[in-house]
Amino acid sequence: MSSVHYKFKNAKQYKSVSFDGAYISLGKLKAAIIETSFGEADTIDLRVTNAQTNEVYEDDHALVPKNTSVTVLRMPGKGKVTKLPQAKKSMIQPPIYVGSGKSKVRYVPIVYISCS
Repeated sequence: MSSVHYKFKNAKQYKSVSFDGAYISLGKLKAAIIETSFGEADTIDLRVTNAQTNEVYEDDHALVPKNTSVTVLRMPGKGKVTKLPQAKKSMIQPPIYVGSGKSKVRYVPIVYISCS
């Protein structure tokens, strides 16, 4: 059984991913790290760097040799990220002030936006 040792950039200790063979593809290594660290996460990606040579592995088909130590950095992914809708300027209302002097109260209207 072979393994690759990884740690996140801010972590102190390495963890391991075990596999059969002399190499593991970068895509399979990323999937194993994401599964063990985050569960099912479609919205993140990982930047994997060789800890000894500082080589950044970029192609998911690249082969990482067994017994390699890598540093992992979490990046925004290309998965199911959805942007929140932006409010139109006509929908934004100024605050409403009620009362006078020290008893003056500021109310901010809430606008609901449909996400359909």
